[in-house]
Amino acid sequence: MKNSEREKVKLTHTETRGQKIDESKMNELRQIKKKYDEGAVAEDQLLSPFDRVLLSSFQKDRMQLERLIIITNQGRRIMGEKTYPKKKFKEHLEKLVSLDYLEHEEVEYEHKINQIYILTEKGKEESL
Repeated sequence: MKNSEREKVKLTHTETRGQKIDESKMNELRQIKKKYDEGAVAEDQLLSPFDRVLLSSFQKDRMQLERLIIITNQGRRIMGEKTYPKKKFKEHLEKLVSLDYLEHEEVEYEHKINQIYILTEKGKEESL
């Protein structure tokens, strides 16, 4: 740039702000990491991203398996991703039941057995 062009340009200082970290969430993560490092939390007890997606797919505290599959796969279809089969859903849901994030019931309705999953308090906290 020539001197005359530099004189025409007026530079201003822009103030930027960093993203604030939620200290309570950060402390929770530190505690989980510490337990994991100490061996108190097994690797299979940590939630995968898909497990978290499943928990966040709950629109009510109590939902049918088929409805959960529809909600979760709709989001995947919209993003152009491959949908998950029912078998994979059941595996992840059973893991969440074993970790006390969900409870499972079988309910007969209109001569059909429906698989119902219910968020526990632990599951409600994680789904937020």
